[in-house]
Amino acid sequence: MMKRNIELETKLIDDLLDLNRVTSGKLPLHLEPLDLNDAVRQVCITCRPPLAERSIRLETQLDEEAGLVAADRARLQQVLWNVLKNAIKFTPDEGSIRVTTQRLDASRCEVRVQDSGMGIPADVLPRIFNAFEQGDAKVTRQFGGLGLGLAICKALVDLHHGSIRAESAGSGQGSTFIIELPAATASTLEKPAVTAPVENGQTRPLRVLLVEDHADTARTLDRLLRRAGFFVVSAADVASAAATAETEAFDVLVSDLGLPDGTGYDVIRHVRARQIVPGIAMSGYGMDEDVRRTREAGFTEHLVKPVEVTQLIAAIRRVAKDRG
Repeated sequence: MMKRNIELETKLIDDLLDLNRVTSGKLPLHLEPLDLNDAVRQVCITCRPPLAERSIRLETQLDEEAGLVAADRARLQQVLWNVLKNAIKFTPDEGSIRVTTQRLDASRCEVRVQDSGMGIPADVLPRIFNAFEQGDAKVTRQFGGLGLGLAICKALVDLHHGSIRAESAGSGQGSTFIIELPAATASTLEKPAVTAPVENGQTRPLRVLLVEDHADTARTLDRLLRRAGFFVVSAADVASAAATAETEAFDVLVSDLGLPDGTGYDVIRHVRARQIVPGIAMSGYGMDEDVRRTREAGFTEHLVKPVEVTQLIAAIRRVAKDRG
């Protein structure tokens, strides 16, 4: 019970901070041309386990002409994941979900997520994207949640100059969420932010050494950082990180502090003995003394777990830029 409550409180704080950053204009987007169908496929793959667990059938119909959208890769994934997760949550076992993409015109693309779930009453539809809105107390008791996911989705889609809306014929009739995004054009894209120093007149992806012993966490971070445009090499302990640093050069080191054969302090010491590279520490502790220790050990930044991927991406870009 204590573990569940801590996880709930952590989720609430993370979501509130996320929503505050968006609404206060403190969340910069790194727009780039992204293949909409590819983004949808990746989210569908991520959601396979909960779909299989509930025997929910997922059907996809992706328009080959959907093309590219102007979007921040991590934030678009966050929106799509939230909407699909929401559909799974409110769809009964052995139900169905249909995800489609479509090119509406030269300037707009669309994603639809349609489920066979409990539906949305007409009086709730106008409020569905409000913070802490879940219809009624009965829904909250049955399905849990904080009522912030859709509010964050709307704020992020608005930030992309897109739109999101919900449709439903009523209770028990399922729901459809429609996301419209601007197509990628020269005027909507900013210069890509994830680049490393120029080599022979060309930029290359930043090379990141990721040291994390928790397999699921390492796998997730590796995948999301690669999607953000980084070249990632993962290590699970001090020894493998040190061995990797002997044979490969990196632009940034990202290391957990607690490792099976030592600490992140040992990692940065070994790596720094072979190459000069800025480091980002990840730790469950974030008191002033903890931050001071990591700084003294040579880390440039200290992130407190659970680490938000967008926060980590921003930190990688900062330390790489300062280096360079």
